[in-house]
Amino acid sequence: MKSLKIAAFLFPVAGIATVAEAVDYTPQVGTWAIDQENNGKPGRGFQMDIQNDVLVLYFYGYENTGESTYWLAAGKLNPGFNEVTMDLGTYEDGMAFGDAFKNATYLGPDGTVTIRFTSNVTGEICLPTEPCKAISAFNFGYDPSAQSLLGTWMASLTEPGTHGTSGAEAVTFVFDQLIDLNLPGVEDQAKGAAYILEASASDPDVDQTIRADVECKRIVAPQPPFYNCTVTLPGEPPIPFQIDVERNALKGVVKDPSGDVEIMAWRIHSATGREVLPN
Repeated sequence: MKSLKIAAFLFPVAGIATVAEAVDYTPQVGTWAIDQENNGKPGRGFQMDIQNDVLVLYFYGYENTGESTYWLAAGKLNPGFNEVTMDLGTYEDGMAFGDAFKNATYLGPDGTVTIRFTSNVTGEICLPTEPCKAISAFNFGYDPSAQSLLGTWMASLTEPGTHGTSGAEAVTFVFDQLIDLNLPGVEDQAKGAAYILEASASDPDVDQTIRADVECKRIVAPQPPFYNCTVTLPGEPPIPFQIDVERNALKGVVKDPSGDVEIMAWRIHSATGREVLPN
């Protein structure tokens, strides 16, 4: 893991920033909400799933009569676009609880829906006869604190100027300690370890695992979207970096004079050890 020890963490962070380049976003799979309607009370909502750039939308809401209903839509996110327009399909005469099996009847589209993504977890939705409204992925299991870091993460570090797997290095992060610092501006802190696989100094053909201490804390005010972290390799001083976490995905960037080192990670075990399948 030479890139982790030399190319990445030997350079201090000079203010993390999202890489300013065109990105094709894959939306976070799961439950989403319309921002202005997300008040903790019953209302409308929707779920999205995406496989191989094919997006499926399940929107649940209400008819003018007040009866609850749902719509189903599907479309493809084409390369270079973060927007998709789909027919909102309607159905009737499906199975009720206790019914014998029967297929529902497709009634046709009830207008169209357009969804635009501004990140993996934000965007806007344009429903029939309504103005476009901001939307966000709905996280109900993780609060906005370092508690969201607990668990095991498989991280990939990509060096500047490399593409694909040829320039990626793997690191396992295990956050298993949550500490209440009770300090002004600091919400809390998660600690753990990073396990780095690299060639042995004595025998380059033999791999060895090096353990490093890792800790991250989140600043409450002015509430930036990232965690301030340090990694401490054996015999070396702590090196700072910053990350952002959204449910089961973690990303960051280490500022390097020769170019940014990108960090992408996926949660593979929850804080209790339950296996997590990245989506």
